[in-house]
Amino acid sequence: MEYWTRRPFLAFSFTIYDLQTRPDRQRFFEVLMMHYNTAPTASSSRGHYYVWENYRREVRQVNPDAALGMYFSAITTQNPTSISHYQYPTTDYESGDFNCDNTAYANLYDPRPDEYGFYAPRYYADRSNWEPWGPGPFGRWPFYEFQRNGWVLPQTTYLCRPVIDVGNPDVVNFVINTLLTKVDNEPNLTALSFDNGAMLENEYNRWPGWGQQNSPYGQSPPDEDFFSYLDQIRWALNARGVKLILNSGQFERLAPHADILMYEGGLYRSMGRTEYRDLLLDFKGALDAGGSVVQRYEARFSHEPFETHMEDWMFFLASSMLLYENARFGIDPMIGDAANFRFYPEYFLLPSYLGRPIEPLQDFDEGVYVRRFENGIVFVNDLDHRYPIPNDLYEIWDLDDFDAPRALRAGSGTIVLQKCIASDPAELDRCVELFRASSQTPSIPLGDLNCDNLVNFADENPFVLAMLDPVAYGIAFPYCDRWAADMDQNGVVDEVDYQIWYYTVYRNGEPPDPEMPGDLNCDGYLDNFDIDPYLTAFYYPTNYEQRFPDCERMRADLTGDGQITQPDLDAFMRIILERQ
Repeated sequence: MEYWTRRPFLAFSFTIYDLQTRPDRQRFFEVLMMHYNTAPTASSSRGHYYVWENYRREVRQVNPDAALGMYFSAITTQNPTSISHYQYPTTDYESGDFNCDNTAYANLYDPRPDEYGFYAPRYYADRSNWEPWGPGPFGRWPFYEFQRNGWVLPQTTYLCRPVIDVGNPDVVNFVINTLLTKVDNEPNLTALSFDNGAMLENEYNRWPGWGQQNSPYGQSPPDEDFFSYLDQIRWALNARGVKLILNSGQFERLAPHADILMYEGGLYRSMGRTEYRDLLLDFKGALDAGGSVVQRYEARFSHEPFETHMEDWMFFLASSMLLYENARFGIDPMIGDAANFRFYPEYFLLPSYLGRPIEPLQDFDEGVYVRRFENGIVFVNDLDHRYPIPNDLYEIWDLDDFDAPRALRAGSGTIVLQKCIASDPAELDRCVELFRASSQTPSIPLGDLNCDNLVNFADENPFVLAMLDPVAYGIAFPYCDRWAADMDQNGVVDEVDYQIWYYTVYRNGEPPDPEMPGDLNCDGYLDNFDIDPYLTAFYYPTNYEQRFPDCERMRADLTGDGQITQPDLDAFMRIILERQ
């Protein structure tokens, strides 16, 4: 079947983890969309270069389309992400050293060597000790080569980061030629990644250089110069069969100017509803513009297994599948702990399980999203309350065939497969457990008429309203399900259902006994509500018969001697006290 075509879905950034030594590494390779690192070398080990080269060669033998790249921060810059970031720190570009007067950031961003080998050496005199094994073509931040040629603009972004003159043709040619030299020397390098690639006007109507008197971008954003800069680099790389990756934001705007857009964040359950929707639509806009997108999953605490916060993980996965296009949307799962690092077929093969999308993302109610595939359906409920799937949609989409829930929990992602197929029994069982059992996202529990995930006394008034006035119930509880009141599941909500609900809540699920001895109010139970009727039957028989004409007074005979006497009253009170 077509949906068993292996569909790329995985992306890794900044590390190779332990892939090159794992016995199951080919499973990763089959669905690998992208993998880049900071540089192919480490300052302490020339052998690290060969590890990368061998790793890329092996990946390409299995998956020739995977984007296998190197990472650079040197040739773009970072757009401030807060209005407070526009108070630029001062810098000194006049000497061979890089001085950042903002002490809070100086140690963090000084371009000095470190164990990863992608920083430029701090002083010119140190460069000879690093070549050719150290910093790569540029170093981490664009300082030495660019400053020496007068290509650093009289401005910084926040955190003391310099800005190169992307509108200068000499800068563009220098960057292209340096990158192509690197590409030509590494035949298995099929991508290059630029960090912080969003030097554009942002939502604050600001940009790098905004308001700085000496900057060419003091009064106008660098957008067109930056787009042109990216386009020329991308065309040159693509001509060599190499993709350009931008680690950035502003996806829809940048999609025409890069091959893959990497986001160090993602569509998380913890996001606000507006923030989630804006990011979802930005990703979709980038895909519609022909781009490719990767989002990153980050657990609440690093190094945790996915299952630690399963609702967060499933929300992220479902959000990913709302947007998935074959080889054009991927996830970086950020498996930081070696103990948890393995191939998870139930997650990493989701695009293969679901098959070809048969429709784009549907926003069928604001905050509730759905997408259908050949072999499944995906829901995301980003609302803060439960959402019942409308009956007409349930029937149109044949959701009974999917074992789909009747309602979606608040803040949930739901993935339902029509059929699980796997050669490994354990993988098959896990697929069925996650994507065929509706218990993962259950319908509203029977008896929960106020939709708070509890069945208790607070549901009594909503239950009565659902039973007596369905229209009024629908108005008062628009996100609940009236059929949660059908306790006996016979398709009718009536007094029998209320009686079942009542003894479920108030009688610990014990059904009424119409012959219960001592039950003097004839509700089927012996409890505190019988105290007054019992005393009336004991002391005032005539009054009892008038109050309870349909009840039998002789139920007060608990000793079975045919009389209602003091021993019966003593036995009654003893039973009541025992049940307190």
